[in-house]
Amino acid sequence: MPNQHPLELSVARLRAQVKMPYLVHQVMALVPVARPGLATLCVDRHWRLYYDPVFLVKRTPDDAAFIVLHEALHCYLNHCQRLPESHNSPAGLELGNVAKDLAVNSMLVLSRLAAPEDAVLPSKYGFRDGLSCEEYYDLLLRKKQQEEHAQNHAEGDQDQGEDQEEHEQ
Repeated sequence: MPNQHPLELSVARLRAQVKMPYLVHQVMALVPVARPGLATLCVDRHWRLYYDPVFLVKRTPDDAAFIVLHEALHCYLNHCQRLPESHNSPAGLELGNVAKDLAVNSMLVLSRLAAPEDAVLPSKYGFRDGLSCEEYYDLLLRKKQQEEHAQNHAEGDQDQGEDQEEHEQ
C-alpha cells in the first residue's frame, strides 16, 4: 500500500504551487516523511520533507503553503551545504539556522506572500530584507557579540558598584 500523507500536506503543496508556480518542480521534488512529534516541517539535503501531521492540522492552508515553499527554497538554495563555519558549535548551528530562515522568509515576503505570524523575519531583528544567509549570519554574529559585550560591560559596572559599596562601609 502506498504511503498515505495527510490531506493538509497535499493542500499545502497545491497552494504552494499556485502561489509560486515557478517553484512547482522544487515543491513536488520534496519527499514527504511523517515524523509525529516533530512540531514543525523541515528538510534534509536529500530533499526529504519531514512533517508532523498534528502541526499541519493546526496551521491555516496559507501558512502551511508558505512553510512548504520555505522548505523547498532551503533545498533549492542548497542551505544544507552553506555556512559550514556555523557547524562548529550548537550556538553556531542555531545562528546558522536562523540566518537561513531569514534569507528564505525574506525572499518569500519580497514575493508578496503573507508570512505566518511566528515566521522568523529580518524586521524582527532590525535587519533589511533581501540578504543572503551568509550576510544574515554575519549580522547575527555581530549582534550576538555586541549583546555579549554590553552584558559583560553591565556586569563589570555592577561589580565595580559592589566594590565601591564595600569600601564606603
